[in-house]
Amino acid sequence: HADKPDSRLKSTKLLQKYGDIAEFSLIPPWQQEAILAAIEQAVRAAQLPLKGEAIEFLAEAIGNDTRRLEQELQKISLWLGDSQTPPTVAELGQLVTSSAHNSLQLGQAIREGNTSRALALLQELLLNNEPGIRIVATLTGQFRTWLQVRVMQEAGEKDDKVIAQFAELGNPKRVYFLKKEVQSLQARQLFQGLEILLQLEVSLKRGAEEVATMQTALVKLCQLLAKP
Repeated sequence: HADKPDSRLKSTKLLQKYGDIAEFSLIPPWQQEAILAAIEQAVRAAQLPLKGEAIEFLAEAIGNDTRRLEQELQKISLWLGDSQTPPTVAELGQLVTSSAHNSLQLGQAIREGNTSRALALLQELLLNNEPGIRIVATLTGQFRTWLQVRVMQEAGEKDDKVIAQFAELGNPKRVYFLKKEVQSLQARQLFQGLEILLQLEVSLKRGAEEVATMQTALVKLCQLLAKP
């Protein structure tokens, strides 16, 4: 497999010893809790003084890209040198180029029906060579989670633990924020949004022109969610 890490490399052996690389690369981009746990494990293995917000930033910035995580941790390690002072999120932001983070921001812009911001974020992602299909995967994951939370709300479910279980969220505390995010939307809108994203994925896989196809889909999504 072309993406397999070279096991002769010392750093790869270290990472394989402390955290199973193979499993990490298979985590779907929308399973934020699993990605967070894997990044925490890799940070501990690399003996870096990163905690809480810094780990969350890395999870959003890197997503499930194993190779990229290894590169970014090496970069942070070099930058820190012998210092054991944890870097701030702002400092990490200058060191680590954020792609998945911007895909998540793109999802938020679409949810707000903010077409101009959504198109600007898409352009930024594509300029950073983020593959269109990966952007769509992140958006699909966001929409799926929003839909699951909204469906449960519309069914009258009040227990966040039950909602978290239904939406396959490891952390029930996230439900509070997700409910706020979807409070002005209806499940049918989110369902239609998922359909647009699935059609977009099919078009891209069939070789449609990436930029124009994605822009058209984003405009449709923003118009759909801007309606009450």
